[in-house]
Amino acid sequence: MADVKGIPESNEKYEGGFLQEVVRIGKGALRLLYRLNTDEITLDEFVDGLIKLNASDVLTKYWAYDEGDSYVLDLGRQILWLINSLERDCYYQFERYGITAFHEDFRELRDYLLALEKHCRIKI
Repeated sequence: MADVKGIPESNEKYEGGFLQEVVRIGKGALRLLYRLNTDEITLDEFVDGLIKLNASDVLTKYWAYDEGDSYVLDLGRQILWLINSLERDCYYQFERYGITAFHEDFRELRDYLLALEKHCRIKI
């Protein structure tokens, strides 16, 4: 995945930092999910990493944000919501379903990021 700097700064639809925040947090969460799924990190390290990404605060900040492309805003909120719910519920998910519960989360987050990349014509 490339750097977030590939996002066009002159594009008025994505000014204000929303897209940059979503991409930064989404990429970080995707890396953490990959590392958890490949047993590189423990569940506690995964949760600590998610907390450091601060998705819940960004979700709160941009929940009512409505400037720009509504599809991008909805997709960004879905990404933030998914990460926020992982942070809150991952111990329960792990206890109930085991590590395989996070395989689907990885695919879902990856698909959201790819859709964002395609729609915005940016390289993530």
